[in-house]
Amino acid sequence: DIGLGIPAEPLFRSSYLNSVSTADLSGSTYAQCSIGIGHGGVTLNKKWFEHLDKLVKQYNIDLMGGFHPEGTDWKSIVSHEFGHAIDDLLSRTYAASGMLNPYKPKWVSADLRPKVMKACGLKISDTRKAVSGYATKDHYEWFAECFGEAMNSATPRPVAAELMKQLTEIIRKVVK
Repeated sequence: DIGLGIPAEPLFRSSYLNSVSTADLSGSTYAQCSIGIGHGGVTLNKKWFEHLDKLVKQYNIDLMGGFHPEGTDWKSIVSHEFGHAIDDLLSRTYAASGMLNPYKPKWVSADLRPKVMKACGLKISDTRKAVSGYATKDHYEWFAECFGEAMNSATPRPVAAELMKQLTEIIRKVVK
């Protein structure tokens, strides 16, 4: 169950999630998700995940600086990457963004960001305060940061909760 009573199985069938692996990734990247074909693959950076104490310490430094969502911890890194995979799956495999806006098909994250922020009485320019510093990068990171918070925070804030509400509606319509 990914939350709100949505079973994970239809979203994470082996044919939909390409892989979960470890590799040496560049720089300070904790993990990444390969997207664009509807079958994202998550890669965890060996540099961090082989030294959990260092990962936890660095994540907490980033968290205190507002780079990651409040109420999360290092475990939300994986949920964040699964957020990218879900965005990719819904956008590319199910073409769910076309369902939301048939005249301008695009990424589900791009469709949801303004709708979720508006539903919370916010503007996209409020993202740093309402979500995280990293979420200000683009709609992909906004979606993944909100998803990670919703999945890992004991008390998700309004934007993360609203994302899950709207995402749940989409998933129930397209995933059988």
